[in-house]
Amino acid sequence: MSTGGFLNKEDVRRLALGRARADAQEAWLKQEGIPFKRQGKEILVLWTHVHNWIEGRPSPSFVEPDFTSLEN
Repeated sequence: MSTGGFLNKEDVRRLALGRARADAQEAWLKQEGIPFKRQGKEILVLWTHVHNWIEGRPSPSFVEPDFTSLEN
């Protein structure tokens, strides 16, 4: 088990209640509202998002700033 950065493959499997296939893991993560990225068959999940989920806090997401109201 890693302690920072991304979960390893086994951690993702354990988090997703033993689901081994990436499609099933992705479906479970979506259902639980845990942010992730998928690269082929690999699911990338940050430990920060898991900690937020466990604590019942929303995971921060990056939103591009809206510069349309700025004057030239």
